[in-house]
Amino acid sequence: MSAAPVELLLYTRDGCPLCDEFAAELAAFLGDRPGLLAIRAVNVDADPAVWLRWGVSVPVLVREEHVVCGGHFDRDRLLACLADEGSG
Repeated sequence: MSAAPVELLLYTRDGCPLCDEFAAELAAFLGDRPGLLAIRAVNVDADPAVWLRWGVSVPVLVREEHVVCGGHFDRDRLLACLADEGSG
C-alpha cells in the first residue's frame, strides 16, 4: 500500500510571473512523481488574513505553517522536506 501524499500549500497571486514560474517548476518536479504531493494553491489576495501572513512572500510553498521554499522553487529543500516526512 502506498503512503498518503504529503500535503502542501502553495501561496500565490494572480498575475505574478514569479508565482507562475514557481508553479511550472513544481509541476515539472511532480511530473514523474504522481501521487507524491497534494498541492493546494491559495491566492493570497482572496483573504485579508492570508495576505497579512503570506502576501509579501509569494510564491511560497508551506507544510504545516513551515516554509519549504519561497521566492524560487528549490528542489533540494523540497526533497529534504520529503525525506523528513519519510523518517517520521
